[in-house]
Amino acid sequence: MSPYKNIIIIVIMLIVTISKAQDNNKPVKIGIAGLTHGHAKLVFKFLKTKEIEIVGIAEPNTVLKERYKKQFNLADALFFTSIEDMLKESKPEGVAVFTNTKQHLEVVKMCAPKGIHVMVEKPLAVNYKEALTMHDLSKQYGIHVITNYETTWHPALIEAQEKAFEDHKIGDLKKVVFHHGNNGTIRGKGNDEFIDWLTDPVKNGGGAIMDFGCYGANIITWFNKGTMPSSVYAVTNQYKPELYPKVDDDALILLEYPNYQSILMASWNWVIPRKDVEIYGNKGFIKVENSESLSQCYLPKRAIVKEAYTSIGYPINEPFNFFADIIKGTKKIEPFSPVSIENNLIVMKILDAARESAKKGEKINF
Repeated sequence: MSPYKNIIIIVIMLIVTISKAQDNNKPVKIGIAGLTHGHAKLVFKFLKTKEIEIVGIAEPNTVLKERYKKQFNLADALFFTSIEDMLKESKPEGVAVFTNTKQHLEVVKMCAPKGIHVMVEKPLAVNYKEALTMHDLSKQYGIHVITNYETTWHPALIEAQEKAFEDHKIGDLKKVVFHHGNNGTIRGKGNDEFIDWLTDPVKNGGGAIMDFGCYGANIITWFNKGTMPSSVYAVTNQYKPELYPKVDDDALILLEYPNYQSILMASWNWVIPRKDVEIYGNKGFIKVENSESLSQCYLPKRAIVKEAYTSIGYPINEPFNFFADIIKGTKKIEPFSPVSIENNLIVMKILDAARESAKKGEKINF
């Protein structure tokens, strides 16, 4: 090969490298599918960032559309009445989904053939069958379908996973207890559209068991790198039938693993909002008290030490930067990480079994 050809090849490689670097510096074009989910407001604080650009919003509810336009000073040209029109006209690279959970599969069916990546709010689907279809579509068309949980971005939880499951500082696991939920939803505070489907057994797949049971199932699957429980036993209750006549408002889910058990306490009846976790071993315990702090105790000292963590991983409640990095290819999804579709397939298996167990009043074995 002549030296001139070598020079030409090097120049071409440099051009490609520079072009890719420039592309990575461009904001990722994001479409919004639906606004009825209470978490939809989170995405609009990123309108002025360099990581993403919202190019279209699909929402047929005109009242909801006007509310968002006014609250976030959004241009009318951003809005479309259907997801199909939004995809066709705005041509997003990724879509963040804020519909009811039942519509997640519908959105993936529309996006996958177009090569558009999808991020849904937790949980992935209303049941395992629909989740599996979403998985198959993602593989067929080579797109990412990821699930966003608030807890994924909590620094203290990330640190607890490393201490207990990577470094084994508390020894052999004995029990992992999850407290997730709040004091319920109240109408008349500008979120009625959210409550309408959240308390619908078809559109949400259940009540608190789906809304907050998914957190513990997701985290324990991440903690143990995808290990399935050997059995699931669940009890659900309706403590507020006047508010939630069609669905449960409290769920207790017991997961049995070979050497330990995990208890998921999901409820709309906590006095205050909760997302805390207790991890017990034969040499101590770790408690994640909130997103940024944990307490720990190790034998033989038995002294309880508190620590704060604020800068591990992505910032709290900023999943959209992560989604942009996944689309650009600058970030990889780790196996069975909380956002991964493999993790969330297991979540759906657990939740399906939990609902079946609560209905039958018996343990479901895997």
